[in-house]
Amino acid sequence: MTRYCLARIIKDRLDYLAACYEKGHPGIVFTSVKDDACHYVTYEKAVDIARQLSYLHGYTMTITPVQD
Repeated sequence: MTRYCLARIIKDRLDYLAACYEKGHPGIVFTSVKDDACHYVTYEKAVDIARQLSYLHGYTMTITPVQD
């Protein structure tokens, strides 16, 4: 089954989304380790989160497949 993770490019390297909490929680956490990234079961869910991050924080995210 293919899952998906989100990443942004920071200084020529990928910075993966590790956690994205709801409003009122600690916020957004990034990691340079792909294995520590959040995984989304569907491409559509990954797109939804990427759009929210773009709208709320101005992040440009890329969606990367992760093989299980």
